[in-house]
Amino acid sequence: WSRGLGDVYKRQANKYIGMTFVTTEELDMYESTLQHVYGDDWQVVSLDKRIPAGSEVKVISVNGTKLEVQTKEG
Repeated sequence: WSRGLGDVYKRQANKYIGMTFVTTEELDMYESTLQHVYGDDWQVVSLDKRIPAGSEVKVISVNGTKLEVQTKEG
C-alpha cells in the first residue's frame, strides 16, 4: 500500500496550520496577495477582515496554494 502524492502534499501543507508570521502586504477577504512565508511563496488571504501590513497573523487553513489567516488575536 502506498500513499499518493496528494497525501504527501496535504501533510506538508498542513504543517503551516497554527503557525504565525508577520504580513508584508495588507490583506483582505476578497483578493489574495503573494507573500514569502517560511521559505515558500504563498497566496495569503484574510478569513474575516482587512489586516494591515506588518500585522502578526495565524494560519487557520490551507486551501490549495492559499494560506487563509486571521490576526493572532482572532
